[in-house]
Amino acid sequence: MQAMSAGGKATFYIVPLQETLDTSPLPPDSHCFAKMPKKTCFQCHEVMPLQMLAVHIRTCSGKLSSDETVAESSDELCIVENACKRTIVQVQLLNLQYANQKARKMYCAYLNTKLTSQQSFKLCDDREGLPDRGILQWKRKKAASPASALKVVYIGEAGIDTGAIRKEFLTDMVSGIKNRFFEGAGNQGKNPKYS
Repeated sequence: MQAMSAGGKATFYIVPLQETLDTSPLPPDSHCFAKMPKKTCFQCHEVMPLQMLAVHIRTCSGKLSSDETVAESSDELCIVENACKRTIVQVQLLNLQYANQKARKMYCAYLNTKLTSQQSFKLCDDREGLPDRGILQWKRKKAASPASALKVVYIGEAGIDTGAIRKEFLTDMVSGIKNRFFEGAGNQGKNPKYS
């Protein structure tokens, strides 16, 4: 099979032997699950294979005692349980994925308020004589600040700076500075040029 799928790099299609492919889930007591690692559901304390636990958690409502109702259990965020003469606090977080997305959006909005288009540091440069021209343009910019976002455009190239052009510019600048002001062979160390 590895040769047919080019070492796992090519798409490999499997034709089912029967007319229709049965995709219904296996029962939890199937012999296929015997050697799989098992975990306990914290709500209903049922032991099941780890692969089935994620699907089970979405539908599990936990074991309710006779004096509880479904409405009371869904409103509670914390379930306190006494086991083995010590208290174990379990916190059930609802809509964790939604909360993470909301926090991410709030953080991005905060960063957008800190970086405005006025604070961007734009350089338009040619690839010829890059270190000298780059340093001169850097000096001429009055709004140059380490907090400003660097935007680089090369003359005659239709590239949008999403980070790769900026990284290439800074790599070329550091390389040019190193070659101009330091001497030495390879990566064995560099000494400053004094002449």
